[in-house]
Amino acid sequence: MLLSLLKGNATEKYSYPETLYKSPEIPDYSSFKERKRLSGPSLRQFFKITKDWKVCQKDARFLLGGITNKCLKQLSLNPEGRILNRDQLLRVTTIIAIDNSLRNILDRAHANRWAQTTSRVSWLCGRTPLSAMVDGGILTMWELRRLLEALASNCNEAER
Repeated sequence: MLLSLLKGNATEKYSYPETLYKSPEIPDYSSFKERKRLSGPSLRQFFKITKDWKVCQKDARFLLGGITNKCLKQLSLNPEGRILNRDQLLRVTTIIAIDNSLRNILDRAHANRWAQTTSRVSWLCGRTPLSAMVDGGILTMWELRRLLEALASNCNEAER
């Protein structure tokens, strides 16, 4: 057996067993067709979240990567007719994932107030999560998403 490992053909004898778990398909944000499919529904959800979180227009612009007022207005008036670029779609879907995790952890009222509530998380330095996401951009959004998804998975484990 050691000889087969050294020769590199150990995979012929050993393989992982089949699993019932199938990982979800990861969307290809570089594909125009995929971005066209996802942009409208994602924008509708993004604007619903920003309304629930009471996000001002200036902050919504920065959450989308620093777009202009005119562009934000066009996106909000006709989300179905717009196709986001890869960065914008990544930002929008990250906000959606943050909101989904919040709703798994908190009731609706607390989840809606979360973005505007000063945080005790040390690396947010006493800021609100919203101001941290606006200032820190996509990296802060990802970090908050990871934190909230970990908390949500712990909540789900405790319910079982």
